[in-house]
Amino acid sequence: MKKGLVAAGIAAIAAGVILIILAGTVFTETVVLYGRVLTTANSILLYSGVGLVLVGILLLILSPVKLRRSPSEVRREAARAKAEEETDVIKILKKSFRSLIDQPGFFILYLMPFTVALVAFIHFCLSVGTWTPLTMSEPSSEASTLINFVKGWAPWIVVYGIVYVITMLISEAAIILKAAVLKRGKNLGPEEALPKGIGRVPSLFAAYFLFGAIVCWPLLLLLGAVWLGPSTVLLLVLTVVFLVWLLPMIYISIRLALLAQACVLENLGPVACLRRSWHLTKGNFWLIFVMSLLLWIVSVVVGLIPVIGSLVAMVLVGPAGIIAYTLIYLGLRKTRKR
Repeated sequence: MKKGLVAAGIAAIAAGVILIILAGTVFTETVVLYGRVLTTANSILLYSGVGLVLVGILLLILSPVKLRRSPSEVRREAARAKAEEETDVIKILKKSFRSLIDQPGFFILYLMPFTVALVAFIHFCLSVGTWTPLTMSEPSSEASTLINFVKGWAPWIVVYGIVYVITMLISEAAIILKAAVLKRGKNLGPEEALPKGIGRVPSLFAAYFLFGAIVCWPLLLLLGAVWLGPSTVLLLVLTVVFLVWLLPMIYISIRLALLAQACVLENLGPVACLRRSWHLTKGNFWLIFVMSLLLWIVSVVVGLIPVIGSLVAMVLVGPAGIIAYTLIYLGLRKTRKR
């Protein structure tokens, strides 16, 4: 603001001087002013120029007074500028990917759930060639063998699914903790982050369960209707309900995007972390939306790389997204003063 007032003052003085100079070049109807012969146009230009010069001088005189601020105002201004920087989408995205490069521990934490999937896949491959029908009296046909194989694998699917979900939640909580500590200029190794993340799994699981129930209920109804095989009319109605709910679903998903960070970093319960995310994202919908969109674009672009594109996109964008949302959460928490 100080520079603006000074610039305005200088511009006013310069414009006034130009008008005063031009006053001597215009010749129209003459009038007498202070013993000098001037034209009517001359007098208009002269008065305007003198007025602009006086206004410019006044602005230059008042600018230091107008802009004198107390130390507390200076500190608030600096804090506000820093908070705006901490919610800058591009800078946050750069920090997230830079953190991945500087801290390989993020990759270790993120890939932990996929070891479960790898073990399940190896188990499945070893079982394919050795499986026989459960009931030997049934016809030894390909269809019955497949059915029995699926039935026999159902318990394993449940077991591996539960273990995968638990390790995924532990991984996410540990990455959030590590990113928050790194933001403070410290380091938290995977061996330290994992035990702390384990303690947040029950609340985090319950929070995601509530999130899914709130956001995806029309989709669940539609899938249930397809599974049960109801009438075509009911399927059509549920499809319309799902399409109508699509925009509200996106909005609510964005507003609740920080629930994991609230649960892990503030040790909140399932309902409390949903409320906390809703509070922090108030007025910041587009910030979260743009971040989500950019992460999706990066994922798609990297995924176009032949052969390894999808794998690289998953390994890079997955942990970078968790780090980015954590940085946004920390920035918004500062601006909202907790």
